[in-house]
Amino acid sequence: PLDDGTRRALAEFAPRGKLFDLHAGWTGDRETLSAWQARARFADTGLQARGLLPGFTAVSGTIDASQAGGSATLNGRGASVSLPRVFPEPRIALDELDAQVRWTVANQRVDVHFPKVDFSNPDIAGSVAGHFNTRPQSANSPGDIDLTGSFKRGKAAEVWRYLPFVAGDLTRKWVKDSLRDGHAENIKLRVKGDL
Repeated sequence: PLDDGTRRALAEFAPRGKLFDLHAGWTGDRETLSAWQARARFADTGLQARGLLPGFTAVSGTIDASQAGGSATLNGRGASVSLPRVFPEPRIALDELDAQVRWTVANQRVDVHFPKVDFSNPDIAGSVAGHFNTRPQSANSPGDIDLTGSFKRGKAAEVWRYLPFVAGDLTRKWVKDSLRDGHAENIKLRVKGDL
């Protein structure tokens, strides 16, 4: 029962991977889909980033979703996440990823809560938690974030790669040129505000 817009969006997301135990239902027809729900397990999946939604590769887990929101558990080994509206270096390779995410959708606004996101790669290892909400009809900002992070280790020379657009080009260049070597342990981070 997918309308043409949904079919176009699916083509742009370019989904790949495996689905298991899919349970789906909907109310309405192709032109007037008024409600839907879906639940599934997935393995080695990927999506292209589109709009405010991140892209990813090599992620497995579960999802339980509807037009009003949902939840997901995500696991990945050799995975990647792409956040082109947040980072100038949008693709982040991950040796390991374990996350819990839930979201609500109302009034053209998406609120995403991530109570646990553990990750590691050669540059950094740690955990973040918080929430993000979109700003409907905003061309200048993907939304607002409230994030708390705790990192076991980090390479100083790679910090610039993880600075969001909001940090500015001059800041990123200064950090890249200034932090040439070294490492840090037990790093605490708090980010709150407009992305």
